[in-house]
Amino acid sequence: MILTCSTPSRLRRAGGYCLLLVLLCPFTVAGQPCSKNPQLTRVLFIGNSYTYVNDLPALIRKLAASGGNRPGIETDMVAVGGADLQRLYKETDAVARIRKGCWDYVVLQEQSQLDGYVTDPQKNSPDAFYWGVRAFDKEIRARGAHTILFLTWPRKDVVFRNDLLLAAFSKMAKETGAKVAPVGPAWEKAIQERPTMTLHAADGSHPNPYGSYLAACVFFAVLSGRSPEGLATGNLPPADGAFLQRIAWRTVQEVR
Repeated sequence: MILTCSTPSRLRRAGGYCLLLVLLCPFTVAGQPCSKNPQLTRVLFIGNSYTYVNDLPALIRKLAASGGNRPGIETDMVAVGGADLQRLYKETDAVARIRKGCWDYVVLQEQSQLDGYVTDPQKNSPDAFYWGVRAFDKEIRARGAHTILFLTWPRKDVVFRNDLLLAAFSKMAKETGAKVAPVGPAWEKAIQERPTMTLHAADGSHPNPYGSYLAACVFFAVLSGRSPEGLATGNLPPADGAFLQRIAWRTVQEVR
């Protein structure tokens, strides 16, 4: 399954004026100037079903919009079910979308088990993940944007080396200067504090509405530098939403 969204851009092309813009703007592609709006944070999500189930980008937009006078967040998405970063880089239009967009951030969501590395490190390695992050980050930085690594959650009732996952993400964050969105650690913290709260869908892998809402709160905190506490809880009971907001903010503060 492939999901893509496009936001049309308005360009002024008028002979010498267009040439002047190209010369003055340090981030241009095919003569298209990248003019960012300081009142709007633009985010491109690149990932798979962990991103598009429950439409995580839309949840983040709604959270930001519920903050009243806070700067808005605009999102776009390239998502392919089950894909890892190498496939997303080589077989989709993700790179083209990075090059033609005026993004502030690009979120990279790797296949949740790093192609088996975190369940069987003796037979697999994180090299493909490292390659994907490096390749995408080069394109992202060339457009004056910043990389965010989407640290996902463990599958339910599966032996899962979260320490290896965190170490792989930390290595790439240190090497590239990327931020990490610690969604997985936030899930773990929430489950530890409220064992009766379910974040997984029935398949034990994907998020249910609670899990996606917690992910959205983590991303809001990473993108804005602000706590999501007090924002809208959507269809969740207010008390549950407030709990997840607190968990998200605490986790982002702790995992840097």
